[in-house]
Amino acid sequence: MQILLNLIAKDTIVIDYPLYDLKMVKARPSGNGYYINVQSDVEVMKELYEYSTHTDELPSFDDIKYCMLLSGIIQYDNMVEFQEKLSALDKLDRTIYFAPDTNLFYQAAFSKLNIPNPHYLVVDTVYDEIESSINHKYFPHLIYEMKEDALYHGELLDELKN
Repeated sequence: MQILLNLIAKDTIVIDYPLYDLKMVKARPSGNGYYINVQSDVEVMKELYEYSTHTDELPSFDDIKYCMLLSGIIQYDNMVEFQEKLSALDKLDRTIYFAPDTNLFYQAAFSKLNIPNPHYLVVDTVYDEIESSINHKYFPHLIYEMKEDALYHGELLDELKN
């Protein structure tokens, strides 16, 4: 999204949730950053999920937020505070280990921090969650049912076929 915004320069793009024709976010370049206008919220998404029996398989509001975090369009609310603490830890004369949770791995949070020579601990539960996500398969009948639940553009779910 960041590349697209940079290419279109002054135009606004709209991110929508095509399965339900819901406008999620409007974004446009602004100075050295971006202007982001959130068009809907978690509550609106919950209302939409009443139409589907497979809500755990559909993209959530958090998924949209994660995409924006990954692309650099938005930052964590506490990033400045974390950077300050990281600077203080850097002054210690010992090895520091980080143990990110599953979401921080999904969001590639630590790849943006430029920590010199980082050391990570991965808890078994986190490892298992990531492995499960990588190996998750969608069966044809589940894709069919999800397409039936979609109000618009159910054909987009064909991308989930393995």
